[in-house]
Amino acid sequence: MRSPFKFLDSYTKEDRNVFFGREKETAEIYARVFHSKILIIYGPSGSGKSSVIQCGLATTFQDSDWAPINIRRGSDINQSLLEQINKLALTRSSKGERPFETQLLNDLQSFYLDYFKPIYLIFDQFEELFIFGEKEEWDKFISGIKAVVDSDLAVKAIFVIRGEYLQYLSGFESILPEFLENRFRIEKMTRHSAKMCITGPCAKSGISVEHNFPENLLSRLSPEKADIELTFLQVFLDKIYRTAIKDGNGEVAFKNSLLTSIGNVGDILSEFLDEQLDQLPDKEKALALLKAFVSLDGTKKQVSAAEVLSFTQVLGYSIGSDEFDSILQELVSRRILQDKDETGKYELRHDSLALRVYHKITQYERDRIEVRDFLNYAFNEHTRRGFLLNESDVNYITPFQSKINLQEDIIEFIEKSKKSVRKSKRGRRQLYISLSVIVSFLVVSLGFLNYSLVQKARADEMASVALRESDE
Repeated sequence: MRSPFKFLDSYTKEDRNVFFGREKETAEIYARVFHSKILIIYGPSGSGKSSVIQCGLATTFQDSDWAPINIRRGSDINQSLLEQINKLALTRSSKGERPFETQLLNDLQSFYLDYFKPIYLIFDQFEELFIFGEKEEWDKFISGIKAVVDSDLAVKAIFVIRGEYLQYLSGFESILPEFLENRFRIEKMTRHSAKMCITGPCAKSGISVEHNFPENLLSRLSPEKADIELTFLQVFLDKIYRTAIKDGNGEVAFKNSLLTSIGNVGDILSEFLDEQLDQLPDKEKALALLKAFVSLDGTKKQVSAAEVLSFTQVLGYSIGSDEFDSILQELVSRRILQDKDETGKYELRHDSLALRVYHKITQYERDRIEVRDFLNYAFNEHTRRGFLLNESDVNYITPFQSKINLQEDIIEFIEKSKKSVRKSKRGRRQLYISLSVIVSFLVVSLGFLNYSLVQKARADEMASVALRESDE
């Protein structure tokens, strides 16, 4: 039996029929779809915006009334749009040197004639256009959308975007004034809705649920927060389901005892982290980024994008700005990182993820980080109180200096400290030489003095002997 809790990752028809907890939002979105040709769905990261469309709205339509085309920006949103239309079309459009608006309208007209269904262009994670795209790409895109809106084609566009990027859409209003008129905000899942996401699929799938199981599960998953991270709930439920299948002898039951047997949240989210990293094109670079969000005590910390990029250089990675932005946004999309807040800083979504990342930091990397942190602290002390590094400090950082990325002012501080150490060494060397000369002089002088005293003693003794002989 397939897990009913995988529906957020694979949008088959069977999975989409199992969507619960967002009936109110789904009904509101379904009504708004008919208000105009454009609908904006926005809200915080992790609120389940995409799943409401793919799993909720999709099941509200009859098959004859719904021909969805899902689009992600890729390297260029305009190219991706045309490619997705042709990928799903039965009749491939002819290629030629035509304006984008003309090509788009022709392809959509051909697609409609293939299926005779209203077309829904669903632009998921639309913020990627503003994160990675240039103004030329924006302008070309909105011109194409305006052509679609002004046409008689049965085509609607749904834009799914994180709330903090909603302001960027206002730039489209000069071309399409009604662009922002029809929009709906999705909030993070409440505990009540999360409980329905547990009991609903269980009821549909014939899974019995023990009394207080949903409440105990949610308390275990998120003991302090009022809202629930939908992705982590899915991961947790799927783990419970697989454990229940293995232990249930054909009958699946969600019992409170399962919450103890499956281990803690940290273990489950650690598996989730490893699975997500394995799916990325460059796992090592992604992991290097994640290490920036963990302290050497194993706790999560808030970090800006610039600080993350600098950190990866400390670990010895050279990542271009475009590649860096792409990896960072992918980690946000995969619910590993919390999107940037009003101060522009990102952080890991769960403390347990921080601990898992912490254990992936090697000793060599730890040494580099410690040297970097030591230099930052020492430089702050230098700025405040004029302190310089001593000879022991210089010896400590020298093996790592060329291997970690340092700001110019810190490099100048190090060179100033080295110069001071060299000057101090020269001073000590001159002092040692002077002391050696003095000691040598004293030794020689004492030698002469001793020799003189011995000779004088001998002379006195000889004089005394001579005096005695003369008296006799």
